[in-house]
Amino acid sequence: GKALLPAAAVVGALWIAWAGRARSNYSVPYSNPTAIVFMDNNVWIADWFSQAIYVHELHKRDLPLKRTFYLPDMHLTGMAVLGNAIYTADSWAHVLRKHRMDDHLSVVFSVPSPGPSPCSLFWDGKYLWSCDLTTGRIYQHQADDRLTVVASYASPGKAPVGFFKDDRFAWS
Repeated sequence: GKALLPAAAVVGALWIAWAGRARSNYSVPYSNPTAIVFMDNNVWIADWFSQAIYVHELHKRDLPLKRTFYLPDMHLTGMAVLGNAIYTADSWAHVLRKHRMDDHLSVVFSVPSPGPSPCSLFWDGKYLWSCDLTTGRIYQHQADDRLTVVASYASPGKAPVGFFKDDRFAWS
């Protein structure tokens, strides 16, 4: 419960500065959003309470809902969207999952999280990165069927709830 509040406060209102577009401020209708991913002209939002992932189209003035994926019995605390798959973190089940990009986001596999409270995921094009709220660690995973941890780093903050990396820097 407490771990999710900072992420929900940050994601509750979206402010987007997107290449070639004006800055926009969007309200989202979800009370417990815990993950957000921008892909193409879409924004994917995971909500742990509703156990759902919502896909919205990015428009200048609004975010029309395109798709909803209900994932019963999964409490989503992190998400990474690829072209052909989605990874999710579930801190209640203490697992990371890979989902097929189909009508139900079918689970391809599930592995134990390297820490007890996975709370953020990020895909950099080669590696999956996860953060753990309890250990305060950031894990770099190989994209294999065990999500093998190839490196582990101490987070600069005590409770990392978000992660982003580009070719020069990483932010948490």
